[in-house]
Amino acid sequence: MTCLICGYYEREDLEFDADGVYCGSRRVIGKGFGVLRYRGLADNFLTNYFLKSARVTLNAERWLRTMLRRGVVDAETAYVTRWSDDLNRVEVLVGDPWISSQT
Repeated sequence: MTCLICGYYEREDLEFDADGVYCGSRRVIGKGFGVLRYRGLADNFLTNYFLKSARVTLNAERWLRTMLRRGVVDAETAYVTRWSDDLNRVEVLVGDPWISSQT
């Protein structure tokens, strides 16, 4: 499960011993750094990138602003968010994820 707003995720990883025999599972939970989501106008595919660092998040913001200026992505579906530890909430850097998540 991954949140399309903040990038938080949970998953089950299978565990194997040295001989490759299944020996259980481990739950992995991670806080996301943010999400880049957009629909390309040329191909109409909806794309989600789950951002893994503050630097990647800032690069995603810059990239999306450029693509919006060029008219390459659908402005109604495009957004970049980041998680703020200081505020303990999601910050929207570009777009509106609450509108976009309904499309």
